[in-house]
Amino acid sequence: MLAPHINNPGWSLRFQRYRVAYITAAILLTGQVVLPTGKVSAATSVSNIRVWNAPDHTRVVLDLGGKAVYKSFQLENPLRLVVDLSDSSWTGNLPTAAGEDLFLIGIRSGEPSPGTTRFVLELKQKVSANTFQLGPNDVYGHRLVVDLNGVANKNLDAARSSAIKSPSPTSNPASSDAAYVPPSLIQSSLPVSQNVNSYLGDQILTVAIDAGHGGEDPGARGSRGYREKIITMEIARQLKKVVDADPKMRGVLTRDGDYFINLRKRTEIARDRGAGVFVSIHADAFRSASVSGSSVYALSERGASSEEALWLANQENASDLVGGVSLKDKDQLLAEVLLDLSMTKTISDGREVGAHVLKQLGSIGKVHKKRVETAGFMVLKSPDFPSVLVETGFITNPDEERRLAQKDYQENLANAIYRGLKAYQDGIQPPANVARDSSAGSGSSFLTYTVRRGDTLSGIADRYRVPISKIKQHNRIRNNVVMLDQKLRIPR
Repeated sequence: MLAPHINNPGWSLRFQRYRVAYITAAILLTGQVVLPTGKVSAATSVSNIRVWNAPDHTRVVLDLGGKAVYKSFQLENPLRLVVDLSDSSWTGNLPTAAGEDLFLIGIRSGEPSPGTTRFVLELKQKVSANTFQLGPNDVYGHRLVVDLNGVANKNLDAARSSAIKSPSPTSNPASSDAAYVPPSLIQSSLPVSQNVNSYLGDQILTVAIDAGHGGEDPGARGSRGYREKIITMEIARQLKKVVDADPKMRGVLTRDGDYFINLRKRTEIARDRGAGVFVSIHADAFRSASVSGSSVYALSERGASSEEALWLANQENASDLVGGVSLKDKDQLLAEVLLDLSMTKTISDGREVGAHVLKQLGSIGKVHKKRVETAGFMVLKSPDFPSVLVETGFITNPDEERRLAQKDYQENLANAIYRGLKAYQDGIQPPANVARDSSAGSGSSFLTYTVRRGDTLSGIADRYRVPISKIKQHNRIRNNVVMLDQKLRIPR
C-alpha cells in the first residue's frame, strides 16, 4: 500500500521546497554542489605545478582553483613524498625536475580513489617536508606549497659551491616566473691586501648583498610587466661585480637565482659568510604612479627591541654572537645587556651606512626621502652587522620602471651604493686591533688579531681565508667560541 502522502499535491510542493532548501544549504556550508544523485562535483582543480631550486632546499608549488583539503606523508623503498588532494582534479602538465636538484627526482600523478588526486614526489634523499597553503595575491591564486629541506643538510656546502643550472630568462620578464639563474654562493678569491698599517690591514670588508624577494614572492610589479624580484637580482649582481673589483671589499649574494629565501635565512647566510655590512635591495611601490625617487632605510629602535627578545629566546642560536661571547652561560639580565649594547651599536652604524648610500643615490637621481628612514624590517634585524634596505626607485612609476630595467641605470645604482659603502669604510677610525706577530719564527708568518664586538670565529677565518681548524690549532681553542678582546694568532 502506498503512503497516503504520495498523491497529495500539497505535500509534494512542500517536499520540493525542502529539497531546494537542502541543496542551497549544502552549497553554502560546504562550497560543493550536491547533486540529486548524491554525487559531489570536484571542488578544487590543480592547473599547474612549479618547481623552484635553491642551494639548500626545493620548493614545489601547486596552483589551485580554491582552498584544498589535503594530506601528505612520506614512504620509503623508494623514498617519496605523497600529497593527496580530496575532491580535486588535475588538468595540467607535470614539470621536469632539474638534474642537479638536491632532493627531487621527478613528480608523477594518479587517482588512488574517485575524486582524489595524488602527486608523488620521488626523492633522492630523506627530507624534512613542510606543506602549507597560500591565499591569492596579485600574481597567483590559491596555492599548495611543499618545501623540501635536507634532514641533516650535509650537502649544503657542496650545493653552495656548485652551479645549479636552470632555464634561461625570457626576454619579457612579465611572461614567465620560472627559475632562470644558477644559485651559487661561491666565495670570491680576491687578493688580500698586505698593508697592515691601514685600517683593515689584511682584512677586507665583506658586503652581504641581498636581492629582495624571489621565487614565489615576486615583489611589486610595474605597468610594463617588470617584476621587482628580477630587477633587484640584476642590481645585486652588478653591485657584487663592483664591490669585488675593490681589493679591500668582497661581495656575497644571499641569493643568486630566482628562488624564495625567508627573511631570517637571509641574515643567517650573511652571518655564515662573515658579513661586515648587509645591503638589501628593493624597488618601491605605491598606489599613485606619480610617486618617484629612491629611499634608504635602517633599523628602528622599536624593531630592534622585539628582535632581542627572539634572539634571547632561541638559546641554540645565542652562542658565537656579540663579539664571540656565548650567551648560554650568562644570566638573563647580563645576556640582555650584552645584546642590547651590540644592537645599539649596530643600529647606529646602520644609520651611518644609510646616510652615505643615500647621499650617493642623490647624485644620480631623485631621492624620495632626504634622510635615512627607520623601520622594523625583519631583514635588518641582526646584532652582528649594520644593515640597510635600499629602495632603488618606484617600480609603479612608469618612467622609473623603465629606468630600473635598463642595464646602464642598474650599473649607476650599483656604483652609487658602492661609493656609499666605500665612504663608510673609509670613515671608520682605525681600531688598532691588527698587528704583526713579532714572535713568529723565520719559517712562519702570523698576524695578531684582537677580537672585536660582532666578531665570530667563522667570520674571522673567512675574512683572512684561513681554515677555522688552523686558527683553533694555533690558539688552542677547543670550541668555536672567542671572547671579546681575545688576541688570536692568524697564520698567513
